[in-house]
Amino acid sequence: MKQILNLALIAFIPLMLTNCSITELLPLPRPGVEEGRTDADAFCNRDGNNLVVRVSNTGPKDSPPTKVLVDFFIFGTQTVMTPVIPGQSVIEVNVPIPAGCFNPDCNYKIKIDPDNQIEEPREDNNDRDGICIG
Repeated sequence: MKQILNLALIAFIPLMLTNCSITELLPLPRPGVEEGRTDADAFCNRDGNNLVVRVSNTGPKDSPPTKVLVDFFIFGTQTVMTPVIPGQSVIEVNVPIPAGCFNPDCNYKIKIDPDNQIEEPREDNNDRDGICIG
């Protein structure tokens, strides 16, 4: 019995260590948006001529710096780097909105870690469509 318990512990410890070293990044809606809302308008967070993108690391492990790419479609893409994102925290980055994007509205797609450089349990939650009504 003791041998079985030891084998179970040997198998369990690496699993615990692996689960403690998870980074999980995703874009968040602007502050004040109702919980669970993910429609395109929920991600419009402006500061002057910048789109303020909120990046959440829901995992316990700190995320290394990564890219935030915003595709403004016919108006081009903008890429900014994040700082280290501590586990269980949210940071904000300012992404310049290209001139002419508001015609009358500005549509975009936010992509966190667009090159998939950071290992995450899910990669399908790193992108969100957005719109800022002009």
